[in-house]
Amino acid sequence: MAYDSCHQQIVNALMKAGWEIDSQSPYFRLPDMFVNPDIRAVQRNGSVEQIIVVEVKCFANSDNDLDELYRAIGQYLIYRSVLKIKKLPYKLYLAVPIDVYDRLFRRDVVSETIREAQIKMLLVDIDHEEVVQWLD
Repeated sequence: MAYDSCHQQIVNALMKAGWEIDSQSPYFRLPDMFVNPDIRAVQRNGSVEQIIVVEVKCFANSDNDLDELYRAIGQYLIYRSVLKIKKLPYKLYLAVPIDVYDRLFRRDVVSETIREAQIKMLLVDIDHEEVVQWLD
C-alpha cells in the first residue's frame, strides 16, 4: 500500500497527541469488497478506550487538487459506510495538512460539501508534526 507523502508526519502528530498507532493500517472486509484506510489509532483514558480511523490526504500535487478532493471525499464516504455496516463504533477522520485546508477546504463550495457530508477532519501542522485542530 502506498501512503501519501505526509503520512508519517500525521502519524507523528497523532502520537504526540497521545494516540497509539497500530503498526498495520486497518483492513475491513465486506462480502463484495474490502477497504484499507491509512491509520487506526487508539487512545486510552483509564478503562475508556477510543478508536479512530484516519484517511490521510496530502494534496502534494496542487495541479490535481480537484481530482484529489473528489477521491478524498469518495473514500471517506465509502469508509464511513463500511464502518457503519460492520457496526464498528470508530470515529473516522480525513487528515490534511493545515496549509491544504486553508488553501482548498475553506472555499465556499468545498466547506459546504464537507459540512453537508458531515466529514470529520483532522488538521495537522506538517512542519511541526502537531495536531492543530479536530473538526467534528
